[in-house]
Amino acid sequence: MAEINGTFRYAKAGLLEPRLEIPRYASVIPNASGRTAIINKAAVAVPLRSVVRVENNQIHCRYQSREEMNDQLRLSMRTKVIICCVTHDDEIERAWVATRFGRFAQELYKIRPNAVIVPNFSFFTDVPRTHTLYNRKRSTIVAELLSQADCPVIPHLSALTENDWLYWYELLSDNPNVKFVAKEFQTGLARGDLGERAIERLDRLQQALGRPLHPIAIGGGKYAHKLHHKFDSCTIVDSRPFFRSIYRQRLTRTPFGKYEERSSPTPTGAPIDKLLSYNLRTHEWRLKCAADSSRRVGGG
Repeated sequence: MAEINGTFRYAKAGLLEPRLEIPRYASVIPNASGRTAIINKAAVAVPLRSVVRVENNQIHCRYQSREEMNDQLRLSMRTKVIICCVTHDDEIERAWVATRFGRFAQELYKIRPNAVIVPNFSFFTDVPRTHTLYNRKRSTIVAELLSQADCPVIPHLSALTENDWLYWYELLSDNPNVKFVAKEFQTGLARGDLGERAIERLDRLQQALGRPLHPIAIGGGKYAHKLHHKFDSCTIVDSRPFFRSIYRQRLTRTPFGKYEERSSPTPTGAPIDKLLSYNLRTHEWRLKCAADSSRRVGGG
């Protein structure tokens, strides 16, 4: 209990809200592999592992400045960078140990991120409830530490029970400036009924707060239609265009309106810049069509 300050509750956490507009899609860009051109998008998401390393319980930023990071990842300085700490449990736990004994927030501040999505400490259904409360509190502590280091945060709203949703309601009520919230849809919520239920619950949360929320749906492309139907604005974050390009696959729309990956080899040693640009445009168009159809269905 000592590492969570002796209580599962938070003490009026002050969260620093990102001051930016996040587009409806932000691609995950983990590295510059196979690329030579500069990515000039409104926003991208960079995984935590791409910007920090953990050694001997100490965390170190891989870059000494935003300029160095953008140069190494081939990003325009105009591109907003969201650091995504939603990842595997082992990476999150290493980062937590480093947070306790090191300078996690201060190291991230070196690259001046436009926003940091707080780690999604796992909520398991087959462990004592206290483990969930412990992880929920750890998520809030990380958000507080990042905020104190002038790193704007996007809280990740993990929830299993109504009590968890009440916790987030209270946290967001105490932070009326916060509109961006994150939710991961790649694992348990990838199942259609669970994912849709989570979106409904997010909508109920914004109704209870009396103000619009802007969900950042990680791996939530399949729910783009429903998200845009329920929320005035939202963002999909995924790595599909990047990794399809790495594997030399082209996102292609079939005559039946579906999208599939088709082999698209490049010459030996050739960069993937053109293929990646095409896949990004195609994926963004697919998500735009889903958003537009939700507006028509909703009468907006």
